[in-house]
Amino acid sequence: MVDYPSTLPDRVVFGTSVTVEDLNTGERSSHELVGPYESDIKRGLVSVTSPLGRALIGRKEGEQVKVEAPGGIREMEILEIGIGGQGVKKTPA
Repeated sequence: MVDYPSTLPDRVVFGTSVTVEDLNTGERSSHELVGPYESDIKRGLVSVTSPLGRALIGRKEGEQVKVEAPGGIREMEILEIGIGGQGVKKTPA
């Protein structure tokens, strides 16, 4: 069970949703930061202990992060931080 923030935080924390843009491809996607047992990548639920989750935690909108993924290092920019629990979706570039 995820305890969502009651007010919009200025940094990425557990329970927030995050929209990022892959700086190499221009692809935008939204993810919700959850615990390891709630994670479901197909639904956009990313564990805070995953490489992406660890890269995003504590960061602010506009910051760029590097994520070590199976296909290599991906560079992303944080576009928006929101309160989780409202569903996540892929957004067009």
